[in-house]
Amino acid sequence: MLLQFFLCRIYFLCHHLFVLRESPGVAFSKSDPNAHTDDQSERSWSTWAKRFAPVSFMTGLDYGASNLSFVYITLSFYTMCKSSSPLFLLIFAFLLRLEQPSFQLTGIMGIIMTGVMMSVFGEVKFNAFGFFLVMLAAFLSGWRWGYVQLLLQKGSWFGKGKNLQNSVITLYNMTPLMSGIVLFFSVVIERPWRLVGNSAYFSTAGDALMTTFFIVFSGTVAFLMVLAEFVLVAETSAVTFTVAGALKELLTIGAGVVLFGDEISAVNGAGLCVLILGVFLYNRYKIKKMAREAAGGEGGGKRVVELDTLDSLEDAALLGGRLPSSGDAVFSLGDSEDDED
Repeated sequence: MLLQFFLCRIYFLCHHLFVLRESPGVAFSKSDPNAHTDDQSERSWSTWAKRFAPVSFMTGLDYGASNLSFVYITLSFYTMCKSSSPLFLLIFAFLLRLEQPSFQLTGIMGIIMTGVMMSVFGEVKFNAFGFFLVMLAAFLSGWRWGYVQLLLQKGSWFGKGKNLQNSVITLYNMTPLMSGIVLFFSVVIERPWRLVGNSAYFSTAGDALMTTFFIVFSGTVAFLMVLAEFVLVAETSAVTFTVAGALKELLTIGAGVVLFGDEISAVNGAGLCVLILGVFLYNRYKIKKMAREAAGGEGGGKRVVELDTLDSLEDAALLGGRLPSSGDAVFSLGDSEDDED
């Protein structure tokens, strides 16, 4: 996970080297992701603590609780319990006003959750502590993705029109605390110093080199995956990302059947059908919602005018060096930035 911290700097280093065609010395001096924010006066520890520390802390706990739960419960039971995360995400999206409360949207998310649970239904090994850990992870997952959307879409600190760079900056600032929390779980529970000397993965120089290669390779793949997730949330919403995650479960199960000959029961097959139905209904819901907003129906026209006005005010404030403060304590995050309501 700490590898992602350095990959964020490498991204901006390559951006200056190959896109802007600057010299290596200049590119290296500009590789700090935080140097690409629009308001340099806000680069402080207090700003980091208010904007990134909460979501970093919750993400680290999510990863730690998820990994620890596998010690006590099976993968199928974990997937069934973790499928409740869309419900928690929807609750936080409503509380943070990222989504408008809707019985239709809630029902669709319920259908998707039911489909995921049915698709992995089978023999279940129940453990109370493992169940607590995975439900805690599901709760934290819903909270953190709502907060990530808040960071990427509601703030003016990064500037507009640079969603990929915004995602890299966000990940860069989140990674140190996330890594520290996961490292704490590893030190307390796994005690890695007992394994390195006795592990076959580090028994010879060749094995150690191969193990290091796989660690770097998997860390790079994880970095690209998280970056793609952040860009998806920035361009759409955390709820849309969750639906895409449910579709990923469908593709994973299908790949297991086709490539590895995994067998699925009638309940699992019915769950896949329910999951497909839920994804179809969500896409239909989003298309209709966008059509209503484009036509100015159900307050959509007023919303577009409000957003255009806010964007103009924000641009003028950035040029003038100041932003009007928001009266909403949630969206201002304790700063004087003008966030969209």
